[in-house]
Amino acid sequence: MTTSSSRTITALENLIETGAFASQMQVSTRMFRNGNMAYAETLANEGWAVAERQLTERMRRYHYDAYASCIEPIVRGIVALAKAKDGSLVDITACTTRVYTSIDAQNGPRSKFIAFNTEAPGCGCMQPAGSDTFGPYGDLGLRAVILETGYGYDSFKAELSLVLPAWGTGLSAPKHGDFIIAKLDTTGYSVGDRYSPYVTTDEGVTEEFTDTAVYLKHLLGMKLIGRRVGAFQTGSSINQVIGFPGAEDYLAAKLPDLGNYFVALAEKLSTPHKH
Repeated sequence: MTTSSSRTITALENLIETGAFASQMQVSTRMFRNGNMAYAETLANEGWAVAERQLTERMRRYHYDAYASCIEPIVRGIVALAKAKDGSLVDITACTTRVYTSIDAQNGPRSKFIAFNTEAPGCGCMQPAGSDTFGPYGDLGLRAVILETGYGYDSFKAELSLVLPAWGTGLSAPKHGDFIIAKLDTTGYSVGDRYSPYVTTDEGVTEEFTDTAVYLKHLLGMKLIGRRVGAFQTGSSINQVIGFPGAEDYLAAKLPDLGNYFVALAEKLSTPHKH
């Protein structure tokens, strides 16, 4: 495991330049055309034009294009942040993570990184544009971004996961240590998981484990904290996991600005605070 050294930054830059984070929405479109029963029925009964119109509406409603196309600009912003703040980017490829992924190392080479969000030092004037949304205390409360590249079932792709606090009640009332991992990939697919960490006492009683930062590192294989610590995990759509109506629409509208936020944050971290 390495911090945001020049080697780690170069590895991520090389992946960008080879197109690893470019949109592959056409993969999802091809999958629906070739293997989706609803598309096949519509094609057979109502014709190509109707089937394509419904497919286009599905892609729009679930934000496939918005999600697939926002990933590369976000990664470029992460590189800018890593150059400005040592330790903000960590290569965790060698770590054994406990986060579900559709990327399988058995299918070919893979890479995995985590980028930690931070605040600019100083008063409110030092906070970058977008901090009201993406800052650690902004509307989303973004904690970190996990990046992974490699081969899925049949093709190369990249996944980007947002680590967020659990403040909604879409599944059940969140506990203090709960957090969300909202995952997007370069095909435009999205899904979410909510984690509720716990610790088992000597008496066998399950209690909340509230140190989210420590448990996240445990989940990613960066820090081992013992067998008595685990988490209840619930997976669903991003709307359900985040827990407020329109969460997917909100992310689709805001995420194109996340890369710019990281660039602006990097500039603030490189500028001395004047008062």
